[in-house]
Amino acid sequence: MNRTSWIRSLQKGKITLQGLGVLFLSGILLLFGANSSQTKVDLKKAGHITGKILSVKRTNKRTLLDDLVIMLQNREQKYLLFRLSQNYESLRSKLKTETPVSIYYDPDPIASSRNEFMIYQLEALGSVLISKAEYEQKERNCAHYLLIPGGLFLLLAGGREVIKRYRKLTRAVNERNGYLIELDDYN
Repeated sequence: MNRTSWIRSLQKGKITLQGLGVLFLSGILLLFGANSSQTKVDLKKAGHITGKILSVKRTNKRTLLDDLVIMLQNREQKYLLFRLSQNYESLRSKLKTETPVSIYYDPDPIASSRNEFMIYQLEALGSVLISKAEYEQKERNCAHYLLIPGGLFLLLAGGREVIKRYRKLTRAVNERNGYLIELDDYN
């Protein structure tokens, strides 16, 4: 069976190629959303580093959402903090150059080619400035942003199939009873 005949037979069947795409996208969104909603950070397994701050600045990605980048003296790594609120000013005022800090971070870099790590918890000036609970809450919030569209895609795809089957059934009943009404004329 060649590729075009496979696609034609798929389109004639109960699930179209478009329907498979929607199901695939919904599955990915639901999978990532469910995975993110279960985020629990164990600081004993997290990477940990102490040092003095070299610089604190916002990324300049030219996007709506920026990260706060913290670099420590004598280190090449960048430690990133992301807040949905994008409110970093209170942190920046407390984290001046030469301030001693303790950072708990995800030991896996964000990308293998970069030396950037996400911050779980940040301690400075004798207090916890960013707690792991804030990181976990942010991950749960992001999970909702993935779960909601995934669920809506599934709902819309299912609703579309129900409407198509209803129209087909109605058309068959109308033809059997001798009615000449075409439902597509009223769309």
